[in-house]
Amino acid sequence: MKKILFINLNKKIGDAVVSTLIFREIKKQYPDTKITILISNATKQIYEENKHIDKIISLTDSKIFRRFQLFSYILYLFLQHFDLVINVELYIKKYVVSFIKLLRTKEVILSDKRRFDLIKCIPLIWDYNDSLGHITQVYIKLLNILGIKNVSAKYDVTVSQQYLNKCKDFINKTELNNKKILLINPEGAEKERNITNKNLNILVNEIEKNCNYKIIILSYKNDYLKNFNNKIYIFKTKNIMDTIAIVYLSDLILTVDTSIVHIADCFDKQMIALYNNRENDAIKYYKYNIMVWGSKNNKTITMKPDIGKNINDIPIDSIIKNLKNF
Repeated sequence: MKKILFINLNKKIGDAVVSTLIFREIKKQYPDTKITILISNATKQIYEENKHIDKIISLTDSKIFRRFQLFSYILYLFLQHFDLVINVELYIKKYVVSFIKLLRTKEVILSDKRRFDLIKCIPLIWDYNDSLGHITQVYIKLLNILGIKNVSAKYDVTVSQQYLNKCKDFINKTELNNKKILLINPEGAEKERNITNKNLNILVNEIEKNCNYKIIILSYKNDYLKNFNNKIYIFKTKNIMDTIAIVYLSDLILTVDTSIVHIADCFDKQMIALYNNRENDAIKYYKYNIMVWGSKNNKTITMKPDIGKNINDIPIDSIIKNLKNF
């Protein structure tokens, strides 16, 4: 197995973080293997400083142009003569399967069982009813197929020194040095995962009254500056590398369901992770989301409201009680 092409074109940063264990474990067992990854531009920064990846090809996030850009690489990638193509996406587009077929590699591993009849492949079968449980167990199964045993399921994200210095400067300027920092992330990839401004205000006030933490609030799109007193610090993150660095420097993480759950796991952080509870939903993804994609750190406290409700229905006094336990 001299050359591997790993394809994952979804834009989910959390998925990218979790996938990093695959490359490390392959290189550990087969150090001479060359790994090329074909990914969405949205996840590129997660992989850029990964020493286990030899080449990164990133595609536009535009659905309109991505297909054309993908097929523009067909000759180049065909001439690389890959021994194996891996795609672990649960839902893969038909045109991506067509692209893989044109590469004429010796072996293909796919996860989307809807596409098994379109190409000769080694099936890596899983879905949200799968007894394998957490997504890392699926990746361990993949590595076992490759003859790799005794696998570590720890994620492998690098903290960029450039962004680490930036975050250290922020902490120095806000006089948070030698303070116990609670990092609050109130924003998820979907609006329904967000903590509302009203609830965030109540939560922060209760933390100030009952807990001995200095609070940093992560801000992506929302401008929280006008909502809080000067004892609350707002960190406006520009990209995922900013976020990784500030998570690394924090003592405790309080976050909604988003990629920060996986980033915090990378650094073995104490964490409270807040999830919606849509187990009465017909959509299996929501029913099994915590089991498949949740934190795997035994330091994490996972909280969810009653069935059918969202994170803003989680009692704030319960969150405060858990914060006091750290």
